[in-house]
Amino acid sequence: MRLRNKVAVSTGSGAAIGGSIALAMAQEGASIVVNDGPDIESAHQAASVFSATTGGTAIAYLWDIADLSSHRGPIEAAIKAFGRLRILVNNAGIQIRELFCKRNRKNFDRKNRRDEKRSRGSQFS
Repeated sequence: MRLRNKVAVSTGSGAAIGGSIALAMAQEGASIVVNDGPDIESAHQAASVFSATTGGTAIAYLWDIADLSSHRGPIEAAIKAFGRLRILVNNAGIQIRELFCKRNRKNFDRKNRRDEKRSRGSQFS
């Protein structure tokens, strides 16, 4: 149990790659903060599975990674629940499925807001 007494936040960990990463950390002894926003139910389900299959502790936290004002939330949740944070896995991302030529400014900004310096180019001037 290489991660015993470690606490991890894993974004997008309700399923797929993020879920596999979080499960592997839980199997190695880590306590996990599971995030799979904007759907809290999948996060709760994953946290229950991680706890049941590994005997460890996992909690669900609802967090929309596209909302920059909420980025401290999962870190604060880890510290509140477990007293510390040692591991952060930035697995989640957002995907907007639309034709680029039909993309509106709101979706363009939502997709690219993590990098405030990224140019909008001439498409929205």
